[in-house]
Amino acid sequence: MLISLKIDFLLMKGIFGLFCVAIAVVFAISIYFSSAGITGAVQGNSPTSRVVTTYLGEPNQSIFEQSERIWEISQSSIDLGKTLELKKNDLIKMIIRAENYYIYVNEISNEEIRLVTLGNQTIILKQNESKIFEITDKYTNEKKILELRLDSVEGETARMHIKTYDRDISIQADYKELFDIEVELPEEEIYDASELIVYINFYNFGEGPSHINIEYAILDDSGKEHYRGVDDKVVYTTDSLIKEFDFLKLPQGNYTITSEIFYGKNQTAFSEKNFRILPSSTFKKLKPLIVLGLILATFMFFIYRMKFGQKKYDKDKARTLKPLRI
Repeated sequence: MLISLKIDFLLMKGIFGLFCVAIAVVFAISIYFSSAGITGAVQGNSPTSRVVTTYLGEPNQSIFEQSERIWEISQSSIDLGKTLELKKNDLIKMIIRAENYYIYVNEISNEEIRLVTLGNQTIILKQNESKIFEITDKYTNEKKILELRLDSVEGETARMHIKTYDRDISIQADYKELFDIEVELPEEEIYDASELIVYINFYNFGEGPSHINIEYAILDDSGKEHYRGVDDKVVYTTDSLIKEFDFLKLPQGNYTITSEIFYGKNQTAFSEKNFRILPSSTFKKLKPLIVLGLILATFMFFIYRMKFGQKKYDKDKARTLKPLRI
């Protein structure tokens, strides 16, 4: 009996040891992936005019960490053509055919701009110079033509025009146009920018459909701009957008998200909301590990119970079948 209990104890001790090792491995892997990333500086290679940027399902986080402001440009805005006022360390996120393409502003100097893709391809544009690029859809192999044009460089700011050549949106409005916009935040206190969800509602009180230009911005309490998005829509009566920012990195602090629309003859509408990013708690950081640990512990417990139950069953069966001595 004592030998059996000792064996069970050793078995349970071995399983517990394996569980501890598994938790340590999971913890080490999580730390590695949370801190890993390419930390080298973006280096310029020879200019290219074949492919604008590389499609990335998981964007290079080192580029996001280097960037000081992110521009997000919708496909409709790119189709119409949009001029961006860029500064060094800006990151341009272009949405083309439901795919994300990224260009990083590496340098602005001497009437030229040096852009780097996440694949470390370099695009150099001089003032009043245009370059045409071909983007191939990853899934359909359809091709789209994109033009980048550097209009001017003034000090540390470069005005660059982006346009594609697929379609043109135009609404000739001879009727009265009247618009309003509203920004809503389901959560005004969050722990990370990836948790930020913004509902933007558009209300058309005019007499017919209106084409509106939309600009979004996120600013901290010092007025520094961390994000700017550009979009276009045709709104008939009411419409809405849901914006998520899982690609954006913001330190803790107070922020304001603004949305402004431009329509008709120099008409505008504006709305804004404040939100706060709280310090991340230790529990929140360790929560995934705790959940995984509980799952592993439950799994190990059931394995042990199954082995212990089977062993007890075998003992009881052997005791039942033991021949009687006469």
